[in-house]
Amino acid sequence: MLSSSYIHVLYALVKNPTMNVNKLRDHLLERGVKLSYYAISNIYEELVEKKILRQETEISDPILPGNRRIITYAEGEYVPEKMGLIRQHVIFKGLPNQEVYNKFMKACDAHPYTTYRTYVLGLGMKGYAHFDIPVGTEELMNKFYTELAKIFGNVEFEVLNTRRTTTSDMHFNLWEDDHWNYHPHDLETAWEDLVVPSAKKYGELNVENLMDNFDRLDLMLIRELTYNAKVKAADIADFYDKDRTTISRRLNRIEKLIMGEPRLYYDRYKFDMNSSQMIIGKVDDPETINKLHALLENDLFPFRAELSSDGARFVFNMMVPPSIAPEIAHFIWKIIPDIEINSSAVTEKGSWRYTFYPDNYDVKNNSWKTSEQYIVKDTLDLLKQEK
Repeated sequence: MLSSSYIHVLYALVKNPTMNVNKLRDHLLERGVKLSYYAISNIYEELVEKKILRQETEISDPILPGNRRIITYAEGEYVPEKMGLIRQHVIFKGLPNQEVYNKFMKACDAHPYTTYRTYVLGLGMKGYAHFDIPVGTEELMNKFYTELAKIFGNVEFEVLNTRRTTTSDMHFNLWEDDHWNYHPHDLETAWEDLVVPSAKKYGELNVENLMDNFDRLDLMLIRELTYNAKVKAADIADFYDKDRTTISRRLNRIEKLIMGEPRLYYDRYKFDMNSSQMIIGKVDDPETINKLHALLENDLFPFRAELSSDGARFVFNMMVPPSIAPEIAHFIWKIIPDIEINSSAVTEKGSWRYTFYPDNYDVKNNSWKTSEQYIVKDTLDLLKQEK
């Protein structure tokens, strides 16, 4: 059982997992929680020792110089639209067997713009993936998906071009005596009381490439940050034959221009977060999807979740306690009846998150690679070779 002091530290790390002990102490003090440097340091060490926070692990990377890196409990996440990219959510429906799913995994592994893949179960087996694609390549990607659907046995697929994404994370302050002090009725009350401005206008997403004058070093440092948001210039400067000041300055610029909030990785099973759901659907009333986004934006959904939408259709991924998962899904259904509820895999074996791939960017021309050969044919050719 974790004491309130541990919960306060965890909740602070959710907000910013890169904070050191001094910053944690100041952050907590601002919120009326008085803990000494020594106490916070001990709590942090125990969170690591008890494997509540993800353990530091050495991994092999064939792209980064030196080929070995340490991943921690904090990973950086870039913002696609700040890099001239659009995130597509792609769902291949009705995959008939494991052999076809293996082909889906190979296609995702091979494509240069894949950022995530998993499988979901609900009305059959589905392959679900994220692709962060350059603006203007939507037609080529649709051609790629169409060819994949044929390879998978003429299955159906659906594509959602993200126009808005909202996230939330666990409210550790609601974890008391090894259980969640939370009831779905609280969610319904929050929904009823929530007043939001008029619905957001869904036109073209404000996509801009802020990577002007980025060179190969910058691209490699984006990859470094997506592995470890806590990476220190002193630890990697020698790999690039640069001084620490140069690397530190570059990291700071990248974080300011294109990176979003870093994500904390913890053992969700220790907090009864065993149910991973993906709800997909569509709504005719833009006010409803706007309000659902506002629910997360106002920190009223107390579990890890991500809602992506294009103004009408949406994908709502969440990790919630299994004891209340059906009631949360029922709540979503009551406000948006046209939905499909799926159970998704988020284990290391079932899903995979891809690290930023520097070779997608043509530094010389200051643009993303967008040829049909690169976007479509290379991956399809590879799949044909493996038949």
